Amino acid sequence: MFVIRKTKPMYKPVTLLLFVLLINNIYAQSPEYFQLTTDANKLYDDKKYEQSWEYYSRAFKIDSTYSTDLYNGACSAALAGKTEQAEKILLKAVQNGYIDKVHMQIDPDLATLRNRPSWNQIINELETSRKQYRTDDSILKELKGYIERNQADSLRLISSDSFKIKISEPALKSRVNILFSLINQAAVKQFQTLGQNSNSSSNMQITNGHMKETREFTYKYIPPFYGDYTENLFLKNIGFSIDLEITKIKNNWFLNNLKVDSNYMSRDFDLNTGLSDVLNGSDTCYAQFRIISKGKSLVGNVVLGSNKQNFLQWFKNARFMKMDDFKKPDQEKFSLLSISFYRKFQDKTSLWGFQSFKTFELVFFDDASNQCLISNGEKYAFYKLANTSPIRNYIYQEIKNMK
Repeated sequence: MFVIRKTKPMYKPVTLLLFVLLINNIYAQSPEYFQLTTDANKLYDDKKYEQSWEYYSRAFKIDSTYSTDLYNGACSAALAGKTEQAEKILLKAVQNGYIDKVHMQIDPDLATLRNRPSWNQIINELETSRKQYRTDDSILKELKGYIERNQADSLRLISSDSFKIKISEPALKSRVNILFSLINQAAVKQFQTLGQNSNSSSNMQITNGHMKETREFTYKYIPPFYGDYTENLFLKNIGFSIDLEITKIKNNWFLNNLKVDSNYMSRDFDLNTGLSDVLNGSDTCYAQFRIISKGKSLVGNVVLGSNKQNFLQWFKNARFMKMDDFKKPDQEKFSLLSISFYRKFQDKTSLWGFQSFKTFELVFFDDASNQCLISNGEKYAFYKLANTSPIRNYIYQEIKNMK
């Protein structure tokens, strides 16, 4: 018997979510079919195998396309001594998408079938079936492969009909192109490794009399533009997010949704306005600066005075850079500098009046490239400044004043 259908679980139930994740599929094409398979399962639990098989047999006259019910029916038939019927139904289960070879080979309910000549035929059919049906793991691998090759057209081959209707081809190509750039820049090996903030959920619902299983994945990732330091250089984290949904339809998994938010600034973002919003205001404005050199770090904070308006001159004639244009220098040769301008204020939109931060931050190497990674607390981008020397001199002077 396929373990998920047992009333008394073989595994200690930890949470409802884990139980849901274990479910393969439970379908109900009609109330009569659903009632027959439910009764058959209960009779199995009561060890009334012959009666259980009778109920399954009646259900299969209504519909015989759902692999889990077919597998369970084969178990009841085998335990009832109905060997030929068990072989026939087990083969049908495999032909309709049952692909758990490991479980089938150790299930004690099928022990009487394994020495029969037909067993090898069933196993061979299962191997063929495994190549025809996508699992939840295999669809993620296919998805990653198509994105790594920037093949949006191929991605539609594994998409559900509803997703194909919902998203146009140009829109899908745009999302895949963004992901292609992000993943290659971040050197991501697989979606499952995208940072500590990645999470997933699973849910099931009955649609048109069928149980539909859906899994959603949210990946958040901070690209290591500046090595291991990147995650700690900003008061507000930078990075991109991917929302992915796959759904199981008749034993096969399909891509059902794909959302991408690179959080990368657009070319028309106004740097001076972004900085001015932080510098000007009734709240006190601060600057936090950092120097990292040869593994050592110096950090300081100052309250900005009347000279803060001069800082706006730093960003005049700044040139927007595409992410792919960023060239990381040898981190061993140059110091890494960062400065964060921020204001603290009470968030009046929050029910509890939490304190919030408005930030404008930048990171750059002490080299001649004048490349800066700039964040306004919500989005980020690389810019090439006319000259980073004033910022560098300011930071070094503040460090000197600390001593």
